[in-house]
Amino acid sequence: MIVEQDNKINFFGRYFRLAFLFVILAEIFSYCAYFYNFFNPVVFFAIIFLTLVLSFVKLEYGVYIILAELFIGSKGYLFSLPFGGLDLSLRMGLFLVVLSVWLFKAVKDKDNYFTIRKSKFFKSYAILAGFILLGALIGFTSGNVFIDVFFDFNAWIYFILVLPFYDAIKSKEQIANIFQILFACLLALSLKIIFLFYIFSHQMEIAMLSLYSWTRKSGVGEITMLNLNFYRIFFQSQIYSLIGFFILLPLFYKKIIQREKDYFTFFDLLLVCGISLLVSFSRSFWVGLLSGFIALFFIFKFYFKERWRNILKISYYILAVFLISAFLIVFLINFPRKGALQDSFGSLIQKRIQESGQEAGGKSRMDLLPPLFLAIAKHPFLGSGFGATVTYRSSDPRILEKEKEGWYTTYAFEWGYLDIWLKIGFFGLAAYLFLIWKMLKEGWKKIFNQPLIFGMLLGLLTLLATNFFSPYLNHPLGIGYLILCGIVFERMEE
Repeated sequence: MIVEQDNKINFFGRYFRLAFLFVILAEIFSYCAYFYNFFNPVVFFAIIFLTLVLSFVKLEYGVYIILAELFIGSKGYLFSLPFGGLDLSLRMGLFLVVLSVWLFKAVKDKDNYFTIRKSKFFKSYAILAGFILLGALIGFTSGNVFIDVFFDFNAWIYFILVLPFYDAIKSKEQIANIFQILFACLLALSLKIIFLFYIFSHQMEIAMLSLYSWTRKSGVGEITMLNLNFYRIFFQSQIYSLIGFFILLPLFYKKIIQREKDYFTFFDLLLVCGISLLVSFSRSFWVGLLSGFIALFFIFKFYFKERWRNILKISYYILAVFLISAFLIVFLINFPRKGALQDSFGSLIQKRIQESGQEAGGKSRMDLLPPLFLAIAKHPFLGSGFGATVTYRSSDPRILEKEKEGWYTTYAFEWGYLDIWLKIGFFGLAAYLFLIWKMLKEGWKKIFNQPLIFGMLLGLLTLLATNFFSPYLNHPLGIGYLILCGIVFERMEE
């Protein structure tokens, strides 16, 4: 697994510093926009204009900006622009700009564009695209509510970015730049989460209301009180804390085996990712963590034939990451004054796991299963199209406030694979899984030689596990990572 060529990759260079700086500035500007409405469109247009100019200079710059927004933006509304009664998200604005620049360049120079046609995954992408379009057609023609069809289908349109991505990212240096940006975003995201956790755990009322409203308005995530002054900080984009953790692990392992001095940098990043995942209190992420650890163990032991001594060494560091993370979380609660936790941090985690099927969210998820399977059975092979809804009786307090008996109708479901099955059918789901399988096979060919690819494979496996309980493969967050995996697996030399 340890290769000399990986030593040439710099993961903490100029792009890391630039990305970290601009992400922090974007967060500050977004918070300012909460207080001053005029600030929102000003920054929105500034980012869009900058992306437009840089994309014309080099298409890869536009791709870097799109990925940076994806890594930190959750739903994509860090900035938005009112348009026709709707809010145009920054993510959609960047999507339109980069795609337009790519199309302009592709029309002018057809020979050097549309390189996706040479990809090993091209046919699989094309087949999946056919089922996605069929799902949209069925949705529009079967009487599903138009606005539901549009928003349901909208996330899948993100797959079109595979075209400019393949044309822009062709070299190992560009791939290294992307991971510099990813690691910078992981650091910035984790610092934001730690900051919010500290503010809320210490009940700093002067800032709590505005920070909570800003977090909700920007679509970044949720802040929920679990136990007196212990708050759960959950962002959808924490999926990249999970994926990033497993990308970092093989790189960190190589550093400690080779006794390289900069292994502390990787350990620090693992640490902030660990804190982020613990305070998320997301059972879906924890399932992904467990799945990743199991995959890591089996690959280490039965494929790499690693000695038990090395397996115990990496296990020791993983344990150290989460023990130190837990200690720092408790320290944050009690500094500079002792907090008022009714239960220990460990007992809170235990309670969260034990109540997975009993508390409102978990129970509602289980209540959804029978009617969801009945809906799938109506059109099992080609699906019911985007915008297909299911009505079920929910235990969610927010729904019970509006509907006493808890009846709720929605087209968005927590069960990721079942959501895909309902919308594009068994054949569409099979086409999607076949594309992922081909990517896994391509990455597996190079897993022994390159820790980065090993880490990306682990990240993809954790994403697949998480998707059982939280839908990411039908969301730009998961789709973007899948596109990135395909490019890296193909572009990196064996």
